[in-house]
Amino acid sequence: MSKELTALERAFKNAEREFVRVSQKTLKSLDRESKKVARDLQRAKTRAERYKNDVMKKSEKLAKTSAASAKRQLRSQIGKLDKLLNEAMDEVEAHKFNLAPLRAQLKNARAFAMKATHLSKAVSQKEKELEKKAGKKKPASKKKVASKKKVASKKKVASKKKVASKKKVASKKKVASKKKVASKKKVASKKKVASKKKAASKKRVVRKKK
Repeated sequence: MSKELTALERAFKNAEREFVRVSQKTLKSLDRESKKVARDLQRAKTRAERYKNDVMKKSEKLAKTSAASAKRQLRSQIGKLDKLLNEAMDEVEAHKFNLAPLRAQLKNARAFAMKATHLSKAVSQKEKELEKKAGKKKPASKKKVASKKKVASKKKVASKKKVASKKKVASKKKVASKKKVASKKKVASKKKVASKKKAASKKRVVRKKK
């Protein structure tokens, strides 16, 4: 059961990260595409406006011209400009048509990206609160672990030295005690021998007097 829950938790976290990643990627992609279409739309509008102004100028000039050959040339130019203007206007409409759904998708993608970000932050914050509540400690850093090991090693060495020192002192005391006992025994033995000699000497003196 514990393994299944762990696997589910891992899957949930992976899904959360994937949700954030895909939403951000989609947002960037749609934003980039939307800006490109908007630029194309603006360029098409600029061209259409330029062709429109050219047609107006040519039309004014045509109205003032009386020569037949000049009029034919101006009408030909106006016809070409009208064609280019219509093409530019068609392009404008096409870009507008493409841009509308892109902007709608971009709006939705922005909402999803915001939701994913807020959800990820909320989950992360809640996890920290639960860990704090459960009294979980953060894993110690490598430096901290190394420092603790170093201190423990020093304490161990110091403890060994202390034990060795105590054993050495105890050994010295034991040797000194043995020497002291031996010395006392030697002195007692000498006194005993001297006492026996003195008693024997007294007995000999008494026998002689008799």
